[in-house]
Amino acid sequence: MELNQAVVDHLKRFPPFQNMLDRVLEALASRLTINYFAAGEIIIPANAPPPDTFYIVKQGIVQTEQLASSARQYRDTFELHEGECFPLGAILANRSPGSQFVAATDTFVYELSLAGFQQLRAESPVFRDYCEQRTALLLEYSKQIIQAQYSRGNAEQPALTIPVQQLIRRPPVTCPSSQPLRDVLQHMKEQQVGSIIAVDDSERAIGIFTLPDLLTRVTLPQADLDAPFATYMTPNPVSLPPTAPASEAALIMARHGFRHIVVTDPDTGRLHGLVSEKDLFSLQRISLRQINLRLQAAQSVEQVAACCGDIRKLGDNMMAQGIAVEQITQIISALNDLTLCQIGRLMRERHPQVQTLDYCWLALGSEGRMEQTLYTDQDNGIIFSATDPRQAQATRQILLSFAYDVNQALDTCGFPLCQGNIMASNPEWCLSTEEWRARFSAWINSPDPVAIMHSSIFFDFRALDGNEQLAVSLRQWLNQTLAQHPLFLRFLTQNAVSRRPPLGLFRDFVTGQDNMLDLKTQAAVLFVDAARILALQTGSSHTNTVLRLKEAGPQAGLRQAQADAYAEAFLYIQLLRMQLHHQAAEKNQPYTNQIDPGTLNALDNRILREAFRLAKSLQSMLSVRYAL
Repeated sequence: MELNQAVVDHLKRFPPFQNMLDRVLEALASRLTINYFAAGEIIIPANAPPPDTFYIVKQGIVQTEQLASSARQYRDTFELHEGECFPLGAILANRSPGSQFVAATDTFVYELSLAGFQQLRAESPVFRDYCEQRTALLLEYSKQIIQAQYSRGNAEQPALTIPVQQLIRRPPVTCPSSQPLRDVLQHMKEQQVGSIIAVDDSERAIGIFTLPDLLTRVTLPQADLDAPFATYMTPNPVSLPPTAPASEAALIMARHGFRHIVVTDPDTGRLHGLVSEKDLFSLQRISLRQINLRLQAAQSVEQVAACCGDIRKLGDNMMAQGIAVEQITQIISALNDLTLCQIGRLMRERHPQVQTLDYCWLALGSEGRMEQTLYTDQDNGIIFSATDPRQAQATRQILLSFAYDVNQALDTCGFPLCQGNIMASNPEWCLSTEEWRARFSAWINSPDPVAIMHSSIFFDFRALDGNEQLAVSLRQWLNQTLAQHPLFLRFLTQNAVSRRPPLGLFRDFVTGQDNMLDLKTQAAVLFVDAARILALQTGSSHTNTVLRLKEAGPQAGLRQAQADAYAEAFLYIQLLRMQLHHQAAEKNQPYTNQIDPGTLNALDNRILREAFRLAKSLQSMLSVRYAL
């Protein structure tokens, strides 16, 4: 019994066992045996039959070696440490592991028979979930720890992870669209509400009217109060299903400046209720709507800069609420987009000639991918219309002066100037449609290292302000051109897989002399580069890494479960980056992407290694596809 209790106490230190019931762990401990393997001894040979034993590392390091083509003698390796399990995928799929497992040091393992493994799955929902979605579950454990760390003293703040249906405070006030406006306004007064929803005979929302509409559509134009309500309402209001997370409503408010979101049944369209901004936010009295309104009302760069400070505080508060990093970065990117648009409006007042031009401001790099964290510099350009080289040169001169002021203003607002001068104020990146096509064609036809580097930045372009169709047309042209130049994608892949994940053979990570890892250049970029290749290969219009992985990945031949796992791994790295930035802000220190892996807890250390293994797997898939 004492030995069994020692095994239980040991397993409780590691996920998923730490979340299992004691009785389940006690039963598991009674079924385990302990085995020893000397350093270099093979535990599971390559191309072994479907395994009949489940292993848990008790002490030591197990190294896996995945053999690819014997002609190339390519080996892909990674390590398993104390508390980690293998070969889980092979047992679940009843197939050969496809890798050999070797004791890298003197190693002790717990062994569980196949029958015992199946019994554990049947007895423990926690273990069953772990088997089905290992990476996602580990990430959820880590997220819970992070939320607990950030939420101390913030328990009174509502989390944006709850479904919007839980935020509906009262039945919605409705009316038919044919009712006279006078009667509708009287009804709003009697009900003491600031919004009303028009519904049809089937109780489907067909319009909305709010107090701001009263000023702009009724009072100022001196509207006819006897006219039908349909004349003054906003038709086809944006709606969400009851199960949508509150963060999705937050993102819509951030992008469009809405104050209310209609909640409707996704199948029938029947109205469930209305969620207001007040229902959503009590984030230290900083709300998306308030930031949005202040941005739109800003009359100087200094006022916009003050709003940017609030955006960063909002990001910190959302971290405290445990909101998914994907949603945080989307909301931050949406607000940063609004910041640029407002800066553009202010600068156009100084450069009236720009208002007559057909142009589009392009977001590049992380901004183009909608993956901005709190620490991001500028990567931008301009595309404009011109009928001939002379007109292009004249237009460029006007836009360059405008772009210089925009870049400087963004710097004032906390977006540092790009050290590589990849900005719209650089004549190299302020080009006509034909000039952009010629530039891209030169890179595609002559993919030297500089061309590959530039394509990894510029091919993530996204329309931000101005004539969006210019960017859409350029994306369509680029996808059509790349379909005719598969050799370029091979060069792009060769560059991407040359950056190997920093996994060590006899220690967790390979770091520099300062024992630091760069979570941007050594981690996030591994997934960003691979996702870009998948998107360009399939002709996807997405620039966001997660969307590229989840949507373009399966089109390129990935299983959906694989694509989702790669996306989760990338998001975890982004979460660590956001943590670093949050900690730097608290200490009033410069933002950084450098992390000492030795400071990570055991769970985060394990998940980071898992993320790097997944990056290796993704790179291996691309290497095989392009015969590298």
